[in-house]
Amino acid sequence: MLATFSDRSWFLGNETEKPHLVISYHNDTPFLAYHTPMQKKRARGFAAETKAEPHKIVRMGLAQVPEGRHVFLQMTVEDNLEMGAYTQPNASIAAGIADVYERFPRLKERRRQIAGTLSGGEQQMLAMGRALMSHPKLLMLDEPSMGLAPILVEQIFDIVRELHAAGTTIL
Repeated sequence: MLATFSDRSWFLGNETEKPHLVISYHNDTPFLAYHTPMQKKRARGFAAETKAEPHKIVRMGLAQVPEGRHVFLQMTVEDNLEMGAYTQPNASIAAGIADVYERFPRLKERRRQIAGTLSGGEQQMLAMGRALMSHPKLLMLDEPSMGLAPILVEQIFDIVRELHAAGTTIL
């Protein structure tokens, strides 16, 4: 699979145990690689493999929603969303949060609630919302429907289709 936008190319391949991901950048920006256990290399994340700083990777347009949700459990919903916008100008944060709340109205209802007390589905929405706060060009979703009720699965994939239609590349 190859998706191209502006001066960047994204490549995805598959091996037996885990995905093998190589993200190649042009213009002298180092490529990013995720190695599988089959290659006997430890995948410590993009920053460790390329010496690129995580915020620079996010600024390049990459956002990930990892399997297992991984929200900041002791922070509120709104604080989690603000963390997702750490590479964005302050003036755009309120609009980004409003966009997430429009996509996930349940999060707006729970904006002052501690994330660790949310249901699994709500945490998945929050993890996706936090990733969207960075305005990604490529959104990588790892098992976005795992453990969710069928109605939430449908809602998540409706949002994924909307994001794709708006020009976001989804893996």
